[in-house]
This record gives sequence, C-alpha cells and structure tokens, in this order.
Amino acid sequence: MKVIHFHFGKDGGAERFFVHLANALAERGVEQTSIIRPGRAWRREIEGATKIKESHFRNLSLDRLLLPLKVRHMARREKPDVLMAWAPRASELMPDYKDALKISRLGDYPTRLSYFKNTDCLVCNTPGIAERVLSLGWKRQVKVISNFTDAERVEP
Repeated sequence: MKVIHFHFGKDGGAERFFVHLANALAERGVEQTSIIRPGRAWRREIEGATKIKESHFRNLSLDRLLLPLKVRHMARREKPDVLMAWAPRASELMPDYKDALKISRLGDYPTRLSYFKNTDCLVCNTPGIAERVLSLGWKRQVKVISNFTDAERVEP
C-alpha cells in the first residue's frame, strides 16, 4: 500500500496524530511520502517512516503555482492507494486522481466546502465538525476519528 500525505501544520493535535499515524503505518509496511513545510519540529519523528518532501505552500509563493502540478505528476508516477490532506489548505492540493481514495482530515470547523472538491471522504476530529460539514451540504463520506494521544505513563 502507498500513501501520500499533504501536511502543512505547525505543532498541535493534528501534528501529533500525523506523527503517530505515519509511524504506525510504517510499522505495518505502508510506503509513504509526506509533503510538509520546512522547519517542522516534528520532522525528525517521521524520518524513516516516510519519504519527506518540503514545500512552502503559501498564497504568495512560487510553490502555490507549482506544487499542485508536482502533486498531480507525483500521483500519476507513484500510483498511491490513498491521498491524505491534513486540513483545508492542504486539501486544495488534492489532485483529481481516480485510482486512489482521497481523504481530508479536519481538526476545525470549515467555513466552506470548496477546499474539498476532489476529496472522497472527510475525517473529522469531533462529531460537531462532522455535523457542520453535513450542514454545509457535504454529500460524500464522513467519518469521526479523534486525535490519538501519547500513551506514555506520567507521574500523578
């Protein structure tokens, strides 16, 4: 199985969830490529679990124009089984690639659905977020999966 992730977050719950998921998938032999912003504090935690490509996907950057083309080419070349976008901005990169399941993960309430035009399934962090996307008119699959937490024991 192959997965391509698009993740441009900084450091919070979605990033913890992403690190846990990328490492768990790697332990199960899933081949992964992750497109992330440079300088992420959690980058070292996914090295070895996924190939990492760095990009500044911002409104006023050359990557804003080139990265969607690169991602479309990458999907055609690598033939992933799953394309996974982490948040609305990353979902704008989702190519219209028919041979993969296209998932967007939401950790917050979206204001509009246009981000997800090429998404097959929205994975929402809370039931309230799932209700919001349905109220906005979402007709495709919706799943609720909350963030994983660290499973380490701590002193009381």
